This record gives sequence, structure tokens and C-alpha cells, in this order.
Amino acid sequence: MNLPDDLRSTAARWFSQAKDPNFGPEQQEALSMWLDEKPEHRAEYAALERIWAAASTIDPASLRRLAATTGVMDVGTGPALAARSSGHTQARSPTFRVAICMATAAVALGVAWLGWHQHGSSPQMANNAVPTQPDGITEYRTEPGERKTVRLSDGSSVELNTRTRMVVRIAATGQRSVDLLDGEAMFDVAHDATRPFVIQSGSSKVTVTGTRFDVRRGPSKTEVVVESGSVIVQGLGDGQASRLSAGLGTTVDSQGTVAPTASVDLATTLAWRTGKLVFNNAPLAAVVAEVSRYRRQPVRVADDATGMLRLSSAFSANDTDGLLAALPQMLPVSVRQLPDGSAEIYLR
Repeated sequence: MNLPDDLRSTAARWFSQAKDPNFGPEQQEALSMWLDEKPEHRAEYAALERIWAAASTIDPASLRRLAATTGVMDVGTGPALAARSSGHTQARSPTFRVAICMATAAVALGVAWLGWHQHGSSPQMANNAVPTQPDGITEYRTEPGERKTVRLSDGSSVELNTRTRMVVRIAATGQRSVDLLDGEAMFDVAHDATRPFVIQSGSSKVTVTGTRFDVRRGPSKTEVVVESGSVIVQGLGDGQASRLSAGLGTTVDSQGTVAPTASVDLATTLAWRTGKLVFNNAPLAAVVAEVSRYRRQPVRVADDATGMLRLSSAFSANDTDGLLAALPQMLPVSVRQLPDGSAEIYLR
């Protein structure tokens, strides 16, 4: 299927802007709204994320030559695409200019990659052929309500929670890395002090040599919790880093700021691994947001007052209908099923 140029350009603009360390909550909300408008929006953006991950295996000089050849950027001054799409000139840090150069080149690679699939021939761009599946790169994903465990070629294992997407790179050169695009995963990393294992999640980077830890990527932050061993969590905004040991966790916001470390209730946080949803005095708004991750259609609260109600209980992640049926016995609420399959919770 050929995608309209304006859709691809819009997706590229959002993708480039989202790499800016100054990309704030309001912009993130606008991006989320655009992604939710049409399935084609989310599909095109996801394609760019996969290409971005694959582009990291190609040396930066080749990427810059590729971007210059396609005419999408001025190698000397930064991406013309970003300037045109934003409608104004904005001061950029050297770090951001390098990042956006890579992003724009990844977009150029995406056009070539999609063209390869559509026309059945391998394009030559800046003397680099773009393969369909670069060596050592594998994508994994789970559907709503699905959980699964995958074994990586280096001996590590990863448990994927519901609605999770990640790209894994185990290269012959020694690189071990994961790009967590969405969702949550529990990593059990095979120890190898000479080959650090790096997880990229939004504006955060987690580096380990061998440990067990959980990473969850949401719309506005990434959460990291350590079960055993230790990890280094770094924000990509100011470069701040924190070391976490067993029982500790932290969050990194969309601008790359690392929060202070704090003790974590591992039994509650990691209950998903045994098919449980555990809530301890959680706002109902947070409960329905979590429940929605396990369903094809979302659950909503009717208003802020409903969302502020508190809930403490445990449920089966495999029976969210049962959870909704039990809520009116636990809180002063009713649940209505809507024609589109979604559900709404409102005060009685």
C-alpha cells in the first residue's frame, strides 16, 4: 500500500520533534492525539521507530551521506525537514542536532525500505543497500492481554507484558541492546562484564552487565525497578544517571530527567508476571488505565470525581470483565457497556 506523502511527512515531523529533549508534556499529548486519530498514523510512526532502531547498526557517516543524497537535510547545518515542519527556527543543542540528524536519516531509510518491499528490488542509496532484517535484529510484540517469554541468543531472557513492542539487537560485534518501543518487560540478563546490555526506552537508557529488572514505558515516563543485581539508569536530557540496586526503582520523564531513587513494593509491581493486577490504595483512574492495557477496547471513568476514588484489591489479569463486575460491590459506582465494546464507570 502506497502511503500519502503528507502522512509520511507528518509522521516524520512528529518523529523528529519527539527526539528533542525539550519535547514537553503538551507536545506529547498532541502527538498521542494524532496517533489515536487513525490506525494509519500509528502504523507509520511505528514503522519509523523500527527503522530508527535498525539505523543504529549503520555507521553515522553512512547515515549522513544517505540523508544528504536524499535531500532531506543539510548535513552542515542540521535537518531542513525539522525547520520546515516546525515553521520557525529554533536554537538546538549540539547533542540534539546529532540526534535529529540520525532521526532524519532514519526517515530517509524508511522511504527506501518501504520502496524495497513495494517494488521488490533493493535500492542503492549512498552505496548502502538496506536489508529487510539486519543481522542480529529481531522485533518482538504482544497483543492486548498476551504475555510471553523470549530467549535471546546471548542467553538472556525477557518476559513481555501485554501490549509490548521491543527491538532486540545482539550483534556479532558484541553489542547487546533493546529498544523498548511500548509496554513493559522483565529482563533477566546473562552476565557478561565485557558486553554491557543496554535498554533504550524513550528518554532513558538502562545499562547492565547481568541482573533482573523491570522496565515499563508509558506515554510520559519510563519506570525502572530492580529485582536483583544493579543497573545504571541515565536520562538522555541532562545526562543525569542513578544506580539502582535490588528493591529500588526510579522514573525518567519525557524530557530525560531522572527522579530520585525510592523503595518499591516488588510483589505489587511485578504481580503481572503471575497474571495478577494488584492495587494498593490506587486512584480508580489509574486502575482503569491499567485494566485498559489488557483489553481490546478501553475502560474510562466518567469524570474526575469518579477517577479519584481509591481501590485496594487484587484481580486476575485474564478476567478484566470479572474485575468490572466486582467494582460496584467495592465502590459506589456503576459500569455501563458501550456499543463500541468499551466501558464507562460512573458514580451511583
